[in-house]
Amino acid sequence: MEMAARLLRIKAQMLLPRRLGDDEWEDPRSELVRRLLEYQQIRELVGWLQDAAARRAERFGRGYEPPAPELPPAPLAIDLNDLLAAAERVIALIPEPMLHRVVPRPLDVEGATARIHGLLAEREEFGWYEAIGPQAGVVEVLSTFIALLELAKRGTVKLSQPEPFAPMVIRRESTSSSEPPEPPRQAA
Repeated sequence: MEMAARLLRIKAQMLLPRRLGDDEWEDPRSELVRRLLEYQQIRELVGWLQDAAARRAERFGRGYEPPAPELPPAPLAIDLNDLLAAAERVIALIPEPMLHRVVPRPLDVEGATARIHGLLAEREEFGWYEAIGPQAGVVEVLSTFIALLELAKRGTVKLSQPEPFAPMVIRRESTSSSEPPEPPRQAA
């Protein structure tokens, strides 16, 4: 802001008319030129100081350098028992891996099928949550799902979902098809 104001003042003084007999008139640009020359001298001095610092840094190293040892260090004398004890300490610090035991849980598809047949005997239509039962675990949910798919494949039940993300509705297909179909016979 100051520089802009100074330049504006210099421009205004240059545009004002001068009197012919005015010997005291001083060029307003001379102050600006004097300041620019001072700035240039300071920049040159800073450059010279930076160069001198760089030359001095190249000549003299920084930090402490310890004197070289006179004799090489003595060889290590390690007993075999000490070495084995150190190895045992290191091995003891290694954490043992966590091994998980996988216990297979058999699915109870037959029990789930019996539960679904019991619900179908009571009513013609029921929901998914009634099929799996209260507080069902993973095994019960999977067993019920597989049983429903198998019953739908046989044509015993019809599975539907009234809208997206709504619970599944299980409906009895028909009374005549509730019995499992006979397997096809092979021609002799």
